[in-house]
Amino acid sequence: PYFPIETLKYEPFVLIYRESTWRWAIDQILNKAKFMPDVLFETGSCRTILAMIQAGMCIGFLPEYYVKSKPDGIRAFRLPDSPRLKVSACHRSDFALTSAEQYLIRLAGEYFRDTLK
Repeated sequence: PYFPIETLKYEPFVLIYRESTWRWAIDQILNKAKFMPDVLFETGSCRTILAMIQAGMCIGFLPEYYVKSKPDGIRAFRLPDSPRLKVSACHRSDFALTSAEQYLIRLAGEYFRDTLK
């Protein structure tokens, strides 16, 4: 289900650290909702955010991967506009990939394509 995040503006949040690509997406959502939450702290670990939510200490934003298995002690909701991040494999243009590296990139692409549907 979708949830109007504006109704959470007085709740404490734990957010991913500011330099994270995921945080940029979260900030865009919050700006669109016209509020900045009370942030208890920032972390580089989605597992920490999940643990804090499970402990009943805060609200947080997590990639769907972390809540797909329906962990105990949380309720998950979709965000408006269902934001998505793109995953890319990059290498220097003057660097020739080995067949093993090409295979790893293909496997990763298949994994993310199947997992992030």
